[in-house]
Amino acid sequence: MDTSMLLDSWEKVGSNYDDFARIIADIDASTRVFPADTSGLTLYAVTGTDESGFKMLEYDAAQTVSRNLPKPFHLNESTIIDKGATEDFLGEIKRSRLIIKIGEAIFYTSRSLSRDLGARASVSGSGLNSPSPERNAFFMHRYVADPCKANIVMRKNKEGTLRKIFAMPSAGYRHIPQVTLLELAEYFGEEMGGIDTQLYNVNHFISQIWIDFPKQAEDVSRVYKLPDVMIPGVLLETSDTGDCALKVIPTWRRSSKHTYVRANEYKREHKGSFVLEDVKNKIKESIFSIYTKLPARLCELLSIDVPNPGEMLESIFDSIGMEALLKKTRADSLLTQLKEEIDTTANYTAYDLVMRLMDLPALFESDKWLREQVEAAAYKAPFLDFGKLSKKFAPITLTA
Repeated sequence: MDTSMLLDSWEKVGSNYDDFARIIADIDASTRVFPADTSGLTLYAVTGTDESGFKMLEYDAAQTVSRNLPKPFHLNESTIIDKGATEDFLGEIKRSRLIIKIGEAIFYTSRSLSRDLGARASVSGSGLNSPSPERNAFFMHRYVADPCKANIVMRKNKEGTLRKIFAMPSAGYRHIPQVTLLELAEYFGEEMGGIDTQLYNVNHFISQIWIDFPKQAEDVSRVYKLPDVMIPGVLLETSDTGDCALKVIPTWRRSSKHTYVRANEYKREHKGSFVLEDVKNKIKESIFSIYTKLPARLCELLSIDVPNPGEMLESIFDSIGMEALLKKTRADSLLTQLKEEIDTTANYTAYDLVMRLMDLPALFESDKWLREQVEAAAYKAPFLDFGKLSKKFAPITLTA
C-alpha cells in the first residue's frame, strides 16, 4: 500500500473487476489485526508544531496512576518524512492530533478512531471528536481505571515504515478478510452464469461492488416477457473498520436505467467463527430464491388496471413509508411531481406505477443513506396488495 493510500481521504471508484480485485488484495496485504489491552497503550496528544516537528504530551498508565503531569515529547518531522510520509500525511497528523504507542511500535491514527476510543472508555458524545489533550487524558484515565481487551485494526505502507490505526473494536470483533468479497463475487459468477461489474467503491471504511447477472437477465426476458429488460444483480459490501457487516444485497435495475432497488439482505456480523462455506449456504437458502419473485410479480401487475393512478400513487407512497423517509413536505412535493407526470388520456396498470417508483432512488444520489432507504422502500411497491389499496377510491380491475 502506497503512503497516499493511508490517508483518511483515500478512495477508489471504478467499474473494472480486475482493478477492484487488485485494490482489495492490496488492502488485505497491508492490514493487520492484533489484540491489545487499553491499559498498555501510550497516548501522545499533539499540542502543536515548531520549526522541526510535533510537540506532544505523553499519557500512559504510570503517569495516570501517579497523577503526574504528562511528560512533554517531541517528534521530528524529518523522522516521519524519512519513513515515507508526504505533506498530506503530515497534515493528517496535525488534524488527528493523536499518536499511539503499543509496546515499542508507533502508530498514527485516523480521525475516525475517536468513536472506538470512546467506546473502549465507555464514553460517548460529540466531544469525542475534539482531539484535545484533556480528552486523551480522560481516555487514559478510563483505560487504567477500567481496562479492557481490544483489537487494533491497522494498515501499513508497503515498506512497513508507517503504520496507522483505523479502528479499535472490542475483543469480540472477528476480522473478515476483504478478499471474501472476491470469493463471493466468483461464487455468484459460477452460480448465475457470469457477472458484469457495474461499479465499485473502496475506501478505508467500506468496500462495495455492484454486480449484474447478464445471463440471468436474458433468461428473465425470455421467460417472463416483460415490457422492460430487468437485470438482477447483487451488492457486496464489507468493512474491517467497523462501519458495516459483511452484506449480500440482491438488486434489480431496468436496463435503461442505472438506479437500483434492493431486496432483503443477508448480513454477517464481525463476530464468532467465520467460515466462507457457511456464508455460501446462507446465500443458497435466503438469496437465490429472491431472484424469481420480482419478475413473477411484475407479470401479475401487468394484468391489474388502475383507472385512478394519482390516488393509487398516494396509497403506494403511504404503504412503503415514503413520508417517514423524506418527511412530509419533501414527500408531498415528490408525490405531486409524480402525479403531474400522469397522462390523463392513457391507461395505466399497476406495473406502470411500480416501475416509475422503482426509478426514484436516482433522485437521491447525493445522500447515500437516503438513497439506500429509498432503494429498499421501492422494492416493496410491487408486492403490495393493490386490491386493498384501492378500497379508498374507485376499484381497480383485472384485465382479462
